Amino acid sequence: MSRFVVKIDKYDKIIYYDLLMREIKIVNKNSLNTKFESYDSDERIALMNYINNKIKYSNDTLSITDAITYDCNLSCVYCMQNGPKIDKTQLEIETVKKVELYRKLLSIFNPKSFIITFFGGEPSLKIDYLQQVLEQIESEEKFKQFNIISNGNFVFDDLFSILNHRKFGVIQLTLDGPRELHNARRPRKDGASSWDRIMDNMSKIFCYSNSTVVIHTVLDETNSNFYYKKMLDELVEIFGVKVLSERVIFNIGLLTNPENGGLSLKGINICQKEYAEKYVEAVKSVINFGFRIIDFLNVWPCTYKKESDLVLAPNGDVYNCISGIGVSNFKIANYEEIMSNEEIFIKKYANFLESISHDKTCMSCTFLPICDGGCKYNSFLKQTPKDCWKEFLETLYSSDLIELYVLNQERVIVP
Repeated sequence: MSRFVVKIDKYDKIIYYDLLMREIKIVNKNSLNTKFESYDSDERIALMNYINNKIKYSNDTLSITDAITYDCNLSCVYCMQNGPKIDKTQLEIETVKKVELYRKLLSIFNPKSFIITFFGGEPSLKIDYLQQVLEQIESEEKFKQFNIISNGNFVFDDLFSILNHRKFGVIQLTLDGPRELHNARRPRKDGASSWDRIMDNMSKIFCYSNSTVVIHTVLDETNSNFYYKKMLDELVEIFGVKVLSERVIFNIGLLTNPENGGLSLKGINICQKEYAEKYVEAVKSVINFGFRIIDFLNVWPCTYKKESDLVLAPNGDVYNCISGIGVSNFKIANYEEIMSNEEIFIKKYANFLESISHDKTCMSCTFLPICDGGCKYNSFLKQTPKDCWKEFLETLYSSDLIELYVLNQERVIVP
């Protein structure tokens, strides 16, 4: 078997999936040629390093995730911003200073275009900030689009003009199961139903804008299988299949360290093999309804491993991990360092980008091209040198996942 290639024996055919090149080859067993092209191991390692470096240092698009506030109107049971060693004491900087930071980063990286994703906390709580930022940057030649990651509990009228802005991309909302379960996991601070507010706002988005909605679910033991499908059933009952097919993209997110209480959902313990099976069932549920879904097969590098993906804290500090906002281990530089001396920022960033190394076990693993040593934030929380998901990935890629992808590529959306 070639390096970094998964082989699945499926009835009358053999499916090969090249984890490095993200390519699929299907061979009929009755064919005279049933062999997948083989590669020398050293050549494949060299190719992997080449591809990783091209991705790491691409400057086509600068992606800025701007966490504009830590304030939120929900009290989610697993909020990552309530995690350990997070400093939320810093003051939010003025809008004009944040825009100056955007422009400084543009001058440093000189990308062909740039995208902004507004994040929080809950970004809609700072509607004036959003409007002011857009007014100041919409004329920038390289400004391509902006997105919003929201909990969906916003006042729609305040957000209406933003959702209809000519450079608006998508709004991501989180639903963590059917109504009762979602409300238990993501309660509003005022005691009202967060599910009902989201349904109301989605209805208004569909009526009064052309916006695309991404429905994100953090999958775990309590909201998978029956409950995930029940969530889809409830959505169909409210909006109908046609509207959901045309206006919604589903995204299935993974829990941080599910084997050890989730690190955020205490009491949720699930082995990697079982977790992979639940993930595949959720994908099948979306596919069976005929809905669109974010790419569930090809795993792409996270912000930690891409120079052109940056995360901004409310005070203007720059991080390279969206989960690590407020955690000093993931901070590249503070606002003053970047604005006054870009050389300091570049030196610090170089140390982050070039500090990733792998042990011998990782180097011999089939899944290295997509795992790359696992999540650095998970490793930090667990205080381990790496975050190994081999059992999860072995189960995932030996399942029906690849065939699901082959048969439904027209509905798979690459972010």
